[in-house]
Amino acid sequence: MRLRTELLLYTMLLASLNVALAFGCIGLFVRMGPVIARILQANVVSMDAAERITFEFATNAVTFTDESRRRVASELEVIGANITEKGEAEIFRQLRTSTKSALDGDPQARAAAISQLRSLIAVNREAMTAVDLEARRLGSAGAWAAVFVGAVSFALSLLIIVQLRRRLLRPLLELHDVLVAAQNGDRFRRCRMMEAPVEVKKATHAVNRLLDERGSH
Repeated sequence: MRLRTELLLYTMLLASLNVALAFGCIGLFVRMGPVIARILQANVVSMDAAERITFEFATNAVTFTDESRRRVASELEVIGANITEKGEAEIFRQLRTSTKSALDGDPQARAAAISQLRSLIAVNREAMTAVDLEARRLGSAGAWAAVFVGAVSFALSLLIIVQLRRRLLRPLLELHDVLVAAQNGDRFRRCRMMEAPVEVKKATHAVNRLLDERGSH
């Protein structure tokens, strides 16, 4: 194998591993992004809306003003548009019925609506906990994958160093030692044939031929 090809191969192997590591990290963040967005867009929105309705019940102990009724209706629309969890649709159906009677002054409906709001918040909180665990799992898996790729990259780097030392550095040192020996008057020492790139082998053969010609005179 030619020296240029060999060096290019080693460089490409290291570059490929680094690119794989980079794209793996990008893929991890791409997967975690929707998980976090789901918490913000669905669960948190529903919980905030439920808490605001609960606040309206707390601040309007007897009767509800028209403005308060509009706010409750608006928050119910927000909850209805963000139903994503199992059991949430049934709770919302009951909540909508109870809220209508509660706004008309029914105390039992008010108590039922508050209980259903708590259930709605609990469902979304449990979903957030599950999504948080999923995000942590993805983060942990991504971290270990990065460690694995990094370890492989490190091991490959060591292998490349060993290969370069065996196939390039040792033959070049041998060539240097032979030339120094010839300069010091050693007429018999020649370069040993080693596994090396084509260019280094050609240089070794040329030096040996030159020494042979010099020794024959």
